[in-house]
Amino acid sequence: MGGEGIRWHRTGVTHAGDLQEGVPARVHVAGKAICLVRWKGRVHALLDRCPHQGNSFAGGWCEGEHLVCPAHRKGFNLATGHSRGGGTDRATVIPVQERPDGLYVGLARSGLKIFGMRLW
Repeated sequence: MGGEGIRWHRTGVTHAGDLQEGVPARVHVAGKAICLVRWKGRVHALLDRCPHQGNSFAGGWCEGEHLVCPAHRKGFNLATGHSRGGGTDRATVIPVQERPDGLYVGLARSGLKIFGMRLW
């Protein structure tokens, strides 16, 4: 995603170290539920909605580089969102940045576009 189409939002998490390794944390940002996961020192963000059945990832866990949904134990790659073992289900991955003042997630800007120009 290019930086022009993204608006960065603070998550309320001050440091990556505030997240427990391999345990999803749910935060609400700009009206969206976001799942933050620290895995091997890197923070990942996904929309907190399993694409398989729409459940929250809260209560899930990591197996390797996959976040496992607690409702049906389906795993999704933290970096790509692809379903473990193939399949068409894909979790929505969200860009995340660690800055001196906290963790930020990048969400697509909304607004009306006409001929590629954003009106608001």
